[in-house]
Amino acid sequence: MIKTATFYICGLSKSEKKLLRDLCRDLGRAGTAMVREWYRAADEIRGRRISKEEWSGIQQRGMQAGKQVIKELGYRPELAGEIGRVEFFARFRTEFGKIVKGEKASLPFPGRAPFIYLRMDGSHAQAQIEGAGEEWLVRDPRFWPGGKRDKRNVGRTWRLKAVDRKGWGYGILAGAEKLACLRIMPNRKRAGEWVVKVTVHLPEAASALSVFEEEVWAGIDLGLNHPAVLSVPDHPKGGYVRFFGERDYSRLWARLHEYERRKRVLNRAGKKRAALELRARITGLRKHINELVSRQIVDTCLGMRVTGIRIENLKGLGNREAGKLKYWPRHHLVTRVEQKGREAGLAFELVRPFGTSQTCSACGHREKENRKGAEFFCVRCGFSCHADLNAANNIARGMQDFGLPVGAKEPLRATRLEVA
Repeated sequence: MIKTATFYICGLSKSEKKLLRDLCRDLGRAGTAMVREWYRAADEIRGRRISKEEWSGIQQRGMQAGKQVIKELGYRPELAGEIGRVEFFARFRTEFGKIVKGEKASLPFPGRAPFIYLRMDGSHAQAQIEGAGEEWLVRDPRFWPGGKRDKRNVGRTWRLKAVDRKGWGYGILAGAEKLACLRIMPNRKRAGEWVVKVTVHLPEAASALSVFEEEVWAGIDLGLNHPAVLSVPDHPKGGYVRFFGERDYSRLWARLHEYERRKRVLNRAGKKRAALELRARITGLRKHINELVSRQIVDTCLGMRVTGIRIENLKGLGNREAGKLKYWPRHHLVTRVEQKGREAGLAFELVRPFGTSQTCSACGHREKENRKGAEFFCVRCGFSCHADLNAANNIARGMQDFGLPVGAKEPLRATRLEVA
């Protein structure tokens, strides 16, 4: 099992802070060199199809351009390689096709790298971590070639302090069977400070499921008016419900609505290219909201000692069934919830969504007339609530508990289900 723990870096000197700032800037220059090379390739092949071999060659050309910049600046070439695969390649693959088709005028240039990536496994380790209890240190982070033989890499030691108040990060490091990598990035909450995210491999027995007395599942429904509806109906201390929507991030939603309005105006005016450029901003803002929502979902589940997360699987859902959902990057939200949940040691399951919004979460009766828009009212037992909440309750319980074939009117195994 893979887990990531976040720590503050304590005691950084002014020179070390400047070193990290300069390194992020220089890695951004390497990323810019990659993007420029890819943009040149896009001009060369614009309007024609390319083979897999040519596609691979274009990627390598960009990587070599970035590595050349890093080499000229005197850093280890691995720094450019890792940041390229993590950050700029992901952006390149999504945007490059639009450049070739003429739908987008240019690729975004990085400017600054969002983080510094260092390996910690194998013979090419670029940093070492050691310690016990609450005393953990990062030793000899290697940014320049030559390893310990390079005087600039010798004697650098950073003390780590767990971000979480309960000190779970220390336990993650103590239980690690293998260290994978660490990422150094600016602290968004404190200007001028830096944090480290350490990724490790834990034995399967160290899963968060082992610390709970019984299984408690959270269910997530992807609603039409809310990106996500979280429900924990069977928690021993009482159920919990939260609707994630415009109230949580009002400024971001206001900006999103403004972008969507401007896009409609541009489309009506026939300015298709400008509308396409604005669409990239809309998608980026939606994904940013997904990042915030997914983090809050996982933090809530950890705080409630939930053992796992179940979410509806919308893969293969047609446009008619998806409705407004097709315009929201829901697959991105599901992926981020899964990634962050698994990093925190939570189990994760996808549940077939068919019937979840029409089946009563109290008695198990399924009928189309149960749902009327955003309201749910069971025609058999009289249970009523928000339709997305009812679906989230069913998802949390796995929906397999009902054992209902398509078109069935009576529940087969609904006796164990109770209203939260």
